[in-house]
Amino acid sequence: MILNRPQPSTLIAHVDMNTFFVSVERLKDPSLEGLPVVVGGQPEGRSVVSSASYEARRFGVHSAMPMSQAVRLCPELVIVVPGFSDYKHYHDQVREILVRFTPEVEMSSIDEGYLDLTGTGALWGPPAEVGSAIRQAIFTETGLPASLGLSSNKLISKVASDEAKPSGDPRLGDDATAPKASEKYLAADGVVVVPPGEEANFLAPLPISHLPGCGPVTVKRLNAEGIATIGDLAALSRQQLERRFGEHGLSLYRKSQGIGSTGLGGRAKRKSVSKERTFDIDKTDLATLRSTLHRQCGEVAATLREQDEMGRTITLKLRYAGFETHTYARSIDTPTHTTEAIFDVAVDLLTINLAPGRPVRLIGMGVSNLGHGPAQGDLFDTGRQTHDDQVDTTVDAIRKRFGKGAILTGESIHLINRKR
Repeated sequence: MILNRPQPSTLIAHVDMNTFFVSVERLKDPSLEGLPVVVGGQPEGRSVVSSASYEARRFGVHSAMPMSQAVRLCPELVIVVPGFSDYKHYHDQVREILVRFTPEVEMSSIDEGYLDLTGTGALWGPPAEVGSAIRQAIFTETGLPASLGLSSNKLISKVASDEAKPSGDPRLGDDATAPKASEKYLAADGVVVVPPGEEANFLAPLPISHLPGCGPVTVKRLNAEGIATIGDLAALSRQQLERRFGEHGLSLYRKSQGIGSTGLGGRAKRKSVSKERTFDIDKTDLATLRSTLHRQCGEVAATLREQDEMGRTITLKLRYAGFETHTYARSIDTPTHTTEAIFDVAVDLLTINLAPGRPVRLIGMGVSNLGHGPAQGDLFDTGRQTHDDQVDTTVDAIRKRFGKGAILTGESIHLINRKR
């Protein structure tokens, strides 16, 4: 049987935590088991679904859907406010488990990641065994379900982990089976293994929407031309796809043939750090905009300090009613990671560029042009940089111990009364 082959020369695994946010919330509140649950904001505003349980998905609810639409599709929907500190805690736990199997781990997001298991066969056994061992370790130690895909490259492993769902959730019952198209590659519950040489055969019967990089527009265009499966796409020549889609056509050709990368590493170097907020009700009150901006500056500055980075360019983003969006940027001579220095520039950009009386739908800010600190001292520093660093360090320590909402500073303090 093809799944019992020994480890190939290159073995990449993709781990995907099933309905991660919902699964964490169910650990906190077991009464949510079996119910159609989503994580996100209330439907009265402009919030979207961050995560949806399989029970909710049966009604057509999915991530990134407006919450108001989700409630219309499923009136019995249970909405849970996200607890991001809990998600970070379980993310860290999962990563600690993964690095026990190999030090070569790349977390591509909070709920998924890649492992390079090449050469670990003598230690962990063939792909089906190591895949099952990883999945079982995650579930035993955290209580969270996961799906795994294993193959010779990242592309196939990513698709394979998707095909392992929803059987990757041990709580779903007998109706949770892998898609028929991938059944022969199902090595164990929640684990799909694609041996070397089988990449194109594995992909061929799958809908083209399952291929990473095939978005809704591309899928619609290909369907209109009679191309329904990845196998249909693979039957086209490289030249045909390049003529139709340009450079993207070359990418589609390579992916449809099962060609993917094998290199793992950390995330690409961060180019910027940003925060933004869409208001439930458009705002014209300058004090509210300033308070929100100050809090965003504080969160961005805290991230920079955590990553030991400083930035020189501060950007303000404003979106008015009607989705008219403007961005404004200013660079400073000395890079910084202090809240007040960043806020000074951001609020000045706001004061200069805000259109008087126009309702603001979204406000955001970011810091770019990053480099690692500490910055070279300023010969003419009056002591403010040192003072601000001391204040920020104290605030960071308080928030680390008691949570991000434990303390507000500067103009963000005004948000307390507005919430009340």
